[in-house]
Amino acid sequence: MMASEWEKLEKLSKDELIIELVKARWEKRNLQKVLLDLAGNMGSYSLFAEGGVPSKEWQEKIAKYVFIDDNYHNLQEWGVDEETSDRLYDLHYDEDGTRRKTDGSD
Repeated sequence: MMASEWEKLEKLSKDELIIELVKARWEKRNLQKVLLDLAGNMGSYSLFAEGGVPSKEWQEKIAKYVFIDDNYHNLQEWGVDEETSDRLYDLHYDEDGTRRKTDGSD
């Protein structure tokens, strides 16, 4: 039997829940922007809101959480600005996409 959304979320740490919340809010803002653009302009050249620049502490928490399964994830999809997303990817992955060990906990 598949775990419910509640069962999946109750297993997350406080930091992981905060990261998920920021992502959900970012996605909601983008959906609202797309709908407003479609209603007013029948589309837009820029459909997505710019992400924010998290603190250094949160940058590492987000990267560790999002990159946990060794698949590339665009941190912009998690509400992080493009420059920070690219920098964190480069910090955590080699050019060939191999995950780097950034600390002893990986």
